[in-house]
Amino acid sequence: MANGQDAIIPKYKTTQILVSSNEYEKDNYLAFPAILRLNPDEVLVSFKRGTQHGGGKEARLDMMHFDTKNNVIIERKNLASDPGLILQMGEWVEFPNGSIKLYIDSQHSGHDNDNYRTGLRQVSVRKTKDGFEASKTELAPMVDGREYGYAFDFIVKDKITYMLVMGFGYRPGGKWSVDVIQSKNNGKSWTLVRNLTEEFGGHKINESAFIPWEDGFMVTTREYGQNQRIYFTDAEFKVIKENNLSSSYGFIESHIGRPRLFSRDGNLYLLGRNWRTMEGEGRRMELGLFKINPKSLAVEKWFILDNSERAHITDGYYAVPYFQEKEGKTYFNLINYKGANKTFPSIERYEFFWDEIK
Repeated sequence: MANGQDAIIPKYKTTQILVSSNEYEKDNYLAFPAILRLNPDEVLVSFKRGTQHGGGKEARLDMMHFDTKNNVIIERKNLASDPGLILQMGEWVEFPNGSIKLYIDSQHSGHDNDNYRTGLRQVSVRKTKDGFEASKTELAPMVDGREYGYAFDFIVKDKITYMLVMGFGYRPGGKWSVDVIQSKNNGKSWTLVRNLTEEFGGHKINESAFIPWEDGFMVTTREYGQNQRIYFTDAEFKVIKENNLSSSYGFIESHIGRPRLFSRDGNLYLLGRNWRTMEGEGRRMELGLFKINPKSLAVEKWFILDNSERAHITDGYYAVPYFQEKEGKTYFNLINYKGANKTFPSIERYEFFWDEIK
């Protein structure tokens, strides 16, 4: 079992600044990347352009078409904007019929200037001879009179698309929960599969992730507060086994910010923002990766992928992973946002040898 002293720091790492906040005179707070793999050598990337982490007047989303083999940007353009709305974070999905949508956490300022959701929005993206084109944004369909607000993750399996999504009590439907919903018609309509907040014991959770596993699913949840949990469920998202990682391991002090789950060669990994306190240095933010035993749900080993030097990172580490094969080697890549010492964050790419991590 991993302990608090055995963090692994990969020896090989390269960093590429994809979009610098210094490129812009305004709307230069760049954050929250999300990716969609198009083929073995290309991805689409969305990211926020605004003035601050949360809120900011009329923040928008931009898009990159990125060549992952040669590490060059093919195209960059505005993806979505809405007068009067804050477009906070998008999440991509390619439906079984090949159509592509981005689902957007949309907000306006309300409730004594706290961020206030306005309903989950969607934008369709298609490739043309001149590049990628995006439709205007529109509200995503309601589910049995329920309006959702923040999409976390998608799974496409057996022509069914599952969305992991959060609903907010002040929106139509009047209920706070993280749910799994599904579509069998490429996003035209959705139905409820399971209220995970109830299934997982009523914990107040928000940012979550899931992947298919054996005959069921692996799900990880970030609780408001101190707890990061991981669950193995059956095909109907009923709990079979769970582990509270924060109470089990000293190197996960609270929760993992914007967690991501992925698998490779039969192994399970959890990625995201981790906070750790060290004597004489205080509490610091770092990008953590945790290899999890899928049978016991225990952490087998863990890695510090960024900020092992314990710098003052002011915001960052909502990272998204992808793999790239080049010249017979497998590279593990992350697209991340990061700002240090109160500078506005930029969009960055990190590359590692997968053999050092697996």
